[in-house]
Formats: sequence, C-alpha cells, structure tokens
Amino acid sequence: MPQSRIDKMNAIERPLLRALAQGFSNNELVGENLFPVVKVSKVKGQIPIFGKSAFRLPDETIRAANAPSNRISKEFYDLDDFRLREYDLEYPIDIQEYEEENDFYKEEEIAAEQTQGKLLLKREKQYSDLALDSSKYHSNLKIDVSGAGDKFDTITSTPIDVMKTAIDAIKSFIVKQPNVAIIPTLILNALLSNKQIRDYISDPVTKRLTTIEDLQKLFGIQTILEGGSLYVPNSSTDNFDYIWGKTDIVLAYVPELAGGESQDSRRVSYGYTFEHDKYPYVDQYDENGGKTTLIRNTHKYQIKHVAVDDINSSTPKVIAGALIQNCITV
Repeated sequence: MPQSRIDKMNAIERPLLRALAQGFSNNELVGENLFPVVKVSKVKGQIPIFGKSAFRLPDETIRAANAPSNRISKEFYDLDDFRLREYDLEYPIDIQEYEEENDFYKEEEIAAEQTQGKLLLKREKQYSDLALDSSKYHSNLKIDVSGAGDKFDTITSTPIDVMKTAIDAIKSFIVKQPNVAIIPTLILNALLSNKQIRDYISDPVTKRLTTIEDLQKLFGIQTILEGGSLYVPNSSTDNFDYIWGKTDIVLAYVPELAGGESQDSRRVSYGYTFEHDKYPYVDQYDENGGKTTLIRNTHKYQIKHVAVDDINSSTPKVIAGALIQNCITV
C-alpha cells in the first residue's frame, strides 16, 4: 500500500489532539456565520454560483397529455472553481518540558489549543478582509452613511431607516431577507444608545437598556453578532486592533439549517468556507535528535462568496449581502 505524504515524513497522527482541535471554539469569532463550513473531499472542484436567474419564474409548468416535459435551461446557475490551500502551525516541546511536567499530555493539549486558536484567529481575519472589501460589492449594495448628522453616534441619525434601505437593496437582487449582521463593537455601542432606537423601545417605567435582541426585532434581522475580536496586526507592534474594523456593517443572507442538517453549497448563500473533510489534522514529529517534539496543526480550506451574478464579469459581483459604510465617526 503506498505511503501517504504524512507517513513519508515519519509524522504520527494524534487523534485525541485532533478531536481537541476540532472541538476548540472561541465565541468572539463570528465570521463562520457569514461563511459556514462545507466539507469537501477534494482539494479542488467546482461549485454552483447563483444569480437572479435562480429566481426567475419559468414560462410554463403545465404539461398537456402526450406533450414533452417543460425543460429549463442551465442558466439557473453558473460554475466557479474552488481550490483549497493549506495552513499550518507547529508548537515545539523540549524533552526537558516533558520531564518537568507531571501530566505529559497537558503540554500537548496546550500545543493543540495554541495552534488551533491562532489558526482560527487568522481565518477570522480572512473572513473580515473578504467581507469588508468594498470592491466585492455592487454599487447598489454599498450604503454609505456619509452625512455628518447621519452617523449612528449623532442625535439626528436614523439607523432604522438605513438598515431598511440595506435590507431592501439585498432583497431587490436575491429575493431573500438578509438574516445575519456583523456589527463592530464601536457601532454596536452607538446603536444601543441611539436616540431613534431608544425612542422605539424606551419604557418610561423601567428605563431598561437596549439589547441586541431589541435591535434584531427592530431591524428584522434574525441574528446580529458583535464583531469584537481583537488582534495584534504584526510583530512590529503591540497595539491591538479590531478584526472587524470600526465603521462598517456586513449584512447577509445565509441559509438556515434544520436539526441535523449540514451546509450544502448548492443553496444560495452569501458565502461558504470549503474545508477538506480530513482536516483539521494534528500530528507530531521529532527533531534535534529526538530532544524536541513538534505538535503540528494543519487546516485546508478556501473562503468564497458564492451567490453572485456573472462570475466572468470584470464589474463587482452581486453577492447575497450589503456593506453599510462609515456608520460612525472615528
């Protein structure tokens, strides 16, 4: 039986560490709600791309006796390529650390958690970079809160109206009600104290604070998530920054799942994360004459927008979402 690439490197798979990595979660990472994971068995392939034609009514569906069936053309979807890329990190454990640690497995758990956490943080930044890239959006799906008095942190602003404009813009292209919004922390704070919103939900008796649940009801958006995760951009600085920025909201349609269902790329959606079904993969190998053990964590995926019109066009694609820009003054 031919050896796999991993076998040839004399690396040992660690199923328990792999299970630990797969179960690792960070509630502050929200990008997967825009780009849910679809498992694939190949590193490259094709996926359906849906545009307005997916919602076009057929001319005829009635079939007379002895008549041929009513055939639809394949214009209802186009095809786009995906190609997975490999991402990995490894964590060194010196033999002396094993000798000093009473629970040998504990150091390996730390290695798996550290590498998984950093890989997922990197993926979150990839999610935000793609979602916040204004060049990806059709001009009608970019709503600019440009007026000084319109900013959500001013008393004269009307964020409910702005959100309605964005929702209507999305529905005009994909005939779907957007159901997910990622709102950066600074914008969310402005919304929770915004006068227009307070006037809608204010209770003169309890004077309770506005909640995210209130915003979901007011905006008609099922899931609002705070884009609040922080990161240090590079090794030359110790300053934190927001992964999801400070000024722009991402509004999207992502299909809901029934109990036990898994995501399927054949459904119209804002985007997907195509991930190999054998990953994440955790293994170990030795170096330095066996005095150092490397715990290695490997992911293989690609993040893509999928509900777009005319994938061969040089103009910005129509995706199943909108970008609300410059919501506050920073």
